[in-house]
Amino acid sequence: MERATMTSTVTIRPFSVGDEANVLELLGLTRGGGPAGRRPPEFFRWKHYDNPLGRSFMLLAEADGRVIGLRAFMRWRFGAAGRQVMAVRAVDTATHPDYQGMGVFSRLTRAALEGLDGQVDLVFNTPNDARRPGYLKLGWREVGRAPVSLRVRRPVRFALGLRRPGAPRSALPAVAAEPAGRVLDRGEEVAHLLVRVPDAAGHLHTPRDVDYLRWRYGAAPLLGYAGVVEEEAGRLGGLALFRVRPRGSLWESTVAELLVADGHRRVTRRLLGKVAVVAAKGGDPTAAVVVAGAVVGFLAWNLPPAWVFLGNGGAYGLGALLTVLAAQATLEHGWHGLLAAGLCLGVFAFELTFTVVRRLLASQGLATGDRRHSYDLLARPAGNRDRSTLALWTLGAVSAGAGYASDQVSLAATFTMLAVAFVIGTAAGGRLWRDATAVTEVARPEERR
Repeated sequence: MERATMTSTVTIRPFSVGDEANVLELLGLTRGGGPAGRRPPEFFRWKHYDNPLGRSFMLLAEADGRVIGLRAFMRWRFGAAGRQVMAVRAVDTATHPDYQGMGVFSRLTRAALEGLDGQVDLVFNTPNDARRPGYLKLGWREVGRAPVSLRVRRPVRFALGLRRPGAPRSALPAVAAEPAGRVLDRGEEVAHLLVRVPDAAGHLHTPRDVDYLRWRYGAAPLLGYAGVVEEEAGRLGGLALFRVRPRGSLWESTVAELLVADGHRRVTRRLLGKVAVVAAKGGDPTAAVVVAGAVVGFLAWNLPPAWVFLGNGGAYGLGALLTVLAAQATLEHGWHGLLAAGLCLGVFAFELTFTVVRRLLASQGLATGDRRHSYDLLARPAGNRDRSTLALWTLGAVSAGAGYASDQVSLAATFTMLAVAFVIGTAAGGRLWRDATAVTEVARPEERR
């Protein structure tokens, strides 16, 4: 179709339910998929029909027998200094590309403000940079910016993502938290919590009740809101509602509501910590922290000259635990988790592979003790075990750092890191193999372990 001319007659009229299909087509054409990625009828109905404060005020512009413009204002309510302020929020705005530049947006906005006169105390909006000049031209006032706090979970990936345009390269992360609707089924407990949440101290704020929270977060289709809670003295002490969404080429966890009884900072920190753990690909670090604490505690007794040894049973048990943690990382992070676990456990994997291959080639029993482990061979040129122990600690720290870094970069970069580690490990294994074959074994049972 050719672009419309100024001779086209534009008519403004109220929206009716029968216009829904045409409006969705217009929104898809001009606004894309929106915050949910697509615009099915149920999302439009939730947003504009099911609001507990009432249906949205919507006007349409028609020309040449079709809908060419939409202006929608969602019902809203504020509280301030003990009184209610009835408001509407300008949300969906669309003008057909063939009719842009003909004043359709301005006409719809003026007609809507006239229609809302006497119904509301306040009209507000949060326009983007492209829309802001149009609103200011119509006489709107900019009153400020909503404060936003940011916590970066993966610094390297965040820095790279700022320079990389486009959508995220990975799939939507799994969220290890209950859906918001299920959390809000605890209606009576949530209502008691809301009573204990401090007021906004005279500032303009959105009053929350259970019905509003259930509509805004529990019933929102496609947005995937989830919730975490914090119990205090046997009752609900805090609630955080959030969702994971794309932000450029990154994934962002947006905390929409943070409701804390009596404003306790400790509960606030715990809730935000829980969101940080479960939001980006999930995962509970408790098992990993317990294993790390146990190993560090044992290390105090295992420093050279060692007093206590793990033995085969302890080593096999620790290996099994590390395998479980690696499997958990793989389930939660896919290939990234598997490769990161492989890099983190690089020193252990090298020692296991080196020992098994060496004993098989020497026709030696796999369970037979000897003094040709990699750390034994490193101790000979180093002069003492303190230096070889420090060298292994350093290699372990480098492996752990490589594993962490692999979770910050692309999968291709992770494969490259693993390939480099494999080449280095193969070269080191060859050098140690030559040392091992040159050593004359002196079998002393008290030294075997």
